[in-house]
Amino acid sequence: MSANVSSILVGRNQHRSRQFSVLGGAFSLGSALAYTAIVLGGLPDTFLFMVGPVVVVLGVATISAFLNDGLLVSGLITGMFALGGVVAMHIDASLGPVSYPVSLATDIRIIAIFVGLGIGGFVIGAVTRRAITHIR
Repeated sequence: MSANVSSILVGRNQHRSRQFSVLGGAFSLGSALAYTAIVLGGLPDTFLFMVGPVVVVLGVATISAFLNDGLLVSGLITGMFALGGVVAMHIDASLGPVSYPVSLATDIRIIAIFVGLGIGGFVIGAVTRRAITHIR
């Protein structure tokens, strides 16, 4: 794989790519804990608690792409966040009946949507950096 393709997929700086990948793992754990607390009643089920973290994670994926490129890293950040949410859904489903479908197809769909959002964040971040560099 050429250096240019590698930098677009994984990032120009391997250390920074690892840092953002670890952050993706932390988002997975955090979303599993937060959304489990929401479904168990420990946190309020409000717009701020449900959508706020999604906006933060998308922002981090965009910042990651702006600073370092890394299409796979941006997708990983949002995908890991979604994985934590899927774990919370399964914890909720294991405690009793739920009003939403819990299946492997639903899990894959949710994760795929979030990976797609991460790729969108990558496009915004990488294009913005290139535009700023070109203008200078």
